[in-house]
Amino acid sequence: MGTSEFLNGFLSDIPGNVRPGTTGLPIPGYKVQVVDENNNPVPAGVVGGLFVSGESLMIGYWNRHEENQRVMFGNSMKTGDKFYQDEDGYFYYVGRCIDLFKVNGMWVEAHEIEDILIRHPKVYQVAVDDEISEEELTQIVAYVVLQPSVLPSEELTKELMRYMKANMDHFKCPKVYRYVMEIPMGRQVKLIGKC
Repeated sequence: MGTSEFLNGFLSDIPGNVRPGTTGLPIPGYKVQVVDENNNPVPAGVVGGLFVSGESLMIGYWNRHEENQRVMFGNSMKTGDKFYQDEDGYFYYVGRCIDLFKVNGMWVEAHEIEDILIRHPKVYQVAVDDEISEEELTQIVAYVVLQPSVLPSEELTKELMRYMKANMDHFKCPKVYRYVMEIPMGRQVKLIGKC
């Protein structure tokens, strides 16, 4: 496993020493740790953020100073991935620290959309996800639980679309609204928390 920020893999299975279900062990030249929100290493078996050090790390994201300050630490970086490590040092991928996906070449954070949509007076709960459309493009889908006195309708969907366009960049606005009775609490980001 690796990231484009490192231009190389930093976790890999070693021939003759493969553990199914893992992303392997650190490659020589890289230090890989699972850390908490304060970048402190966590014990084996505890889920946290992946923190990687290595000489091949990029200098930083172009014109994204706030993000650089949040994730870059010299030649180390928080990758934005959730992992845990077993007692033997093998790493296990759990998911992303945030629901992040790319739409039309732009990165979108689900919570940013959810934070705006939940403010609409007719919305009780919301969860945002991405899916591939029939045209094989990534589109944003909002799963919406309405307030008890509100019924789903085409007019309501148009109202929510107008509301979102007035409050967000157009590429972040959901293209599909699905009305549901409840939001399952099994979404990774809610169960596992930040890293």
